[in-house]
Amino acid sequence: MEEHGLILVNTGNGKGKTTAALGVVLRAVGQGFKVLILQFIKSGNGYGELAGLAKLGDQVEIRSMGKGFIYYKRDEVGEAELARHKEAAQAAWRTLVEEVNSDKWDLIVMDEINNAINYELIDVHSVVEMLNNKPKRLHVVLTGRYAKPEIIDMADTVTEMKVVKHAYEKGIKAAKGIEFWFNSKKSKKIEKELAKTISKMYNIVISTEVLNILDIKYVYKTNQEVNYGCTWLH
Repeated sequence: MEEHGLILVNTGNGKGKTTAALGVVLRAVGQGFKVLILQFIKSGNGYGELAGLAKLGDQVEIRSMGKGFIYYKRDEVGEAELARHKEAAQAAWRTLVEEVNSDKWDLIVMDEINNAINYELIDVHSVVEMLNNKPKRLHVVLTGRYAKPEIIDMADTVTEMKVVKHAYEKGIKAAKGIEFWFNSKKSKKIEKELAKTISKMYNIVISTEVLNILDIKYVYKTNQEVNYGCTWLH
């Protein structure tokens, strides 16, 4: 009897959606599974999980195909920025469909795909069709907030991460290895991107030096929507 591959969804406003998916990856590798992680939003510039996953060897492949930071409030994202993200998401989608149909993976993590759907970067009906036609043995994990009802309805397991409290509320900085994902060799590029985004959002000029002095958590603390709207905490 052919194994039934599960559809898992990690969604909600709390921290831990991608973290939980990486836990599944670790367990799968331990069972000899071949795993693909395809990231729809993250650009691959310095995320700590990239370095960590590389140590698992050739059983895991990760492809970061996004354009990086994007806000969850749809009406605050300009059309030019959306177009840039959509182009990247469409390329990632074509890659995902090809890899799903290849039947060479035991587990595929579709990281931040729910966000890509929410922003209409990819079509939810196309995702449903892909899931309905995936190899029966293939396990998949879909992460990201705002999972659509169509995705939730067809999933085998849905977990909603809910914020109860967060260390930032006590002024605790992001902890390296726990929340701090930067690879030191690449973090400068990410800091510049963050400073540029925050400058645009608040209509102020903020340098990476000021960002470091204030600490990223200070910016989060001034605006709760920004705090829970950043892909980095997930």
